[in-house]
Amino acid sequence: MPHDDIDEALAYAILSSFGLDMQYSSVTQLRHRSEQLGVELPPIAPEPSWWPAFLRIPTAGAWRFNGDPKDVFVSLSKRNARVIFVQAVFLTINYVAMALVPLGLGKLLDSGLERGLGMHLMPWTLVLLGLAFIAALGYATQHLVEAGTFLQGTITSGRAVHHRVAERGNAVREDIPAGDVVATIATDGEYIGAAQSFIATLIGTLISTVVVGVLMLTVSVPLGLLVLIGLPLVVASLSFIIKPLQERQAIQREAQGKLATLGTDAVSGLRILRGIGGEDEFVRRYREQSQIVRRLGNRVAVTQALLNALRMGLPGAFMTVVVAVAAFMVFDGRISAGDLVAFYGYTSFLATPLMSATMAIQVGTRAWVAAKKIAKIHAVSPIVSDECENGAQVDFARARLHDVSSGITIEPGRITALVCQDPDKSARVATRLARTNDLSEVTYDGIEARRVPLQDVRKHIVLATAENHLFTGTLRDNLQGAGASARTHAELEQLIFSHVLSDHSEQEWDVDSTPQPDDRRLLQAMYGADAQDVLDSMPGGLDGTIAEKGRSLSGGQRQRVALARALVTDADVLIAIEPTSAVDSHTESRIAQRLSGERAGRTTVIVTTSPLVLERCDEVVLIHRDGTARVRSTHSALMQAAHNGEAVAQEYRRVVERTTGGDLA
Repeated sequence: MPHDDIDEALAYAILSSFGLDMQYSSVTQLRHRSEQLGVELPPIAPEPSWWPAFLRIPTAGAWRFNGDPKDVFVSLSKRNARVIFVQAVFLTINYVAMALVPLGLGKLLDSGLERGLGMHLMPWTLVLLGLAFIAALGYATQHLVEAGTFLQGTITSGRAVHHRVAERGNAVREDIPAGDVVATIATDGEYIGAAQSFIATLIGTLISTVVVGVLMLTVSVPLGLLVLIGLPLVVASLSFIIKPLQERQAIQREAQGKLATLGTDAVSGLRILRGIGGEDEFVRRYREQSQIVRRLGNRVAVTQALLNALRMGLPGAFMTVVVAVAAFMVFDGRISAGDLVAFYGYTSFLATPLMSATMAIQVGTRAWVAAKKIAKIHAVSPIVSDECENGAQVDFARARLHDVSSGITIEPGRITALVCQDPDKSARVATRLARTNDLSEVTYDGIEARRVPLQDVRKHIVLATAENHLFTGTLRDNLQGAGASARTHAELEQLIFSHVLSDHSEQEWDVDSTPQPDDRRLLQAMYGADAQDVLDSMPGGLDGTIAEKGRSLSGGQRQRVALARALVTDADVLIAIEPTSAVDSHTESRIAQRLSGERAGRTTVIVTTSPLVLERCDEVVLIHRDGTARVRSTHSALMQAAHNGEAVAQEYRRVVERTTGGDLA
């Protein structure tokens, strides 16, 4: 399986785990399967068919940012301009209707005081009822659209991170701790979505404030100016709390990333920790980091609590001042009692949108911290660039692969083994030939690798690394890799619900045992990797489920399934790094024999020091400690030369003997 497909599968697994890629069709299949099993599932509401596109969960290609935090906001705002506009319209309707309610109350009061009770009060009563209805309608509709705005911002930014991690793979892992990436995926997208939904709030606040300002100034210029100038100043005074809050949130966010990194390290290395007795040390570090996060969280909470208290208290105190001034103006006869009620209502109303504006600032500070994290991931430079989509064409089936720094040339149509006392050096040569980075010069048939479209390289050269990545899903889809069928979505959901269906055995939990057209190729690859025991022991065969990271299989089984996945591709060039390191000698012998038959006549590079594999290779290249080619021959010829006393051949034999733990002479 190409390593880029591994990264893509990882990104998809993360995406699916958050439920962000669920399709209506897959829910239907899940329902169908639950009916077959006689299991009642909770209601799952699909998107109504009449919903406009901007309210639906985005499923199109991932959005791309340029690595600038500002671009995260600007790009998403442009992309979601329509849904933000719709939300702003209905929010403005809600705010303006609420702003006119004090006017209606004031007019109704003055009319009643002047003429008493009677039918003359009916027009303003109907106006108030109409304003209440319009405000309620506007609120309900904008709340619905607000959910769409939030989802568009959250999922779009989340998908962008997932795809960038898939694209940049190793480059992201080298520059950013895994915990930071996980935290960005889990929480930062929601902060961005919340900030997107508050854009409409700011627009509605501005328009409604202008409307209320005009109404107040038409009644009393001094009192209107007091409200229009004083209340924004009160709200603006809260900004002094915003900056320290933002700084403390950023520090806490960094600490959370470190804590998440500790967690991911423990999950990936739990077995190693137990083997060296390191659980206590890990628990100590995790406890210390947890306490740091807790203390930083308390600091954030203190600032947050102060901001919330001032946000509620200051406008209330200012409202008291306004009512007092208005009451004196009523006694002086400059305004009516109805105007007093109206001004109280205006001041009370303005506190709501202005408080929403301060909340928007607060949400914006979190979103800015999140945008920096998202931008940091997008700013990671690729290890491999693809700037030549229409570049040179190479016939990989007949191409010579040449690594300039080591001087090693891989002849087409031959099985070549790379052997080195330091296995990392031979593995680096192999990965360079697969163009995992553009830092070293590699040529294909004399053409510089960077001039060949990356898509062509990935299509024709498959790298099977020493890390055997398997994913949650069926055995068939793990073997098919990038060519997995579309029903993977449904199967993943069934796997999630399978943990709930404890009344059914694994034998019953079989997605679909119907043979697929390419099953013969899959079975042939399993045979070539000597993995029939995996197929036989798994309920459902090819449609049996593999647990997360293949933990339901042994190390040797995972390695053989990964090798079978590489064989399924039928690539022109197959590069395998230590493909038999986790199996016993009998299994290794069968794999070596079958692999030589499976790859006969096609270019194959194997990094190994196993004599059982080496004797099946067409040629062997011994790599010196400095990473350059030392000698090139066959395994049998080198062993014979070592027996005859040749120094280079004896060096080769020592490397091989170290693998077997004995004397092969």
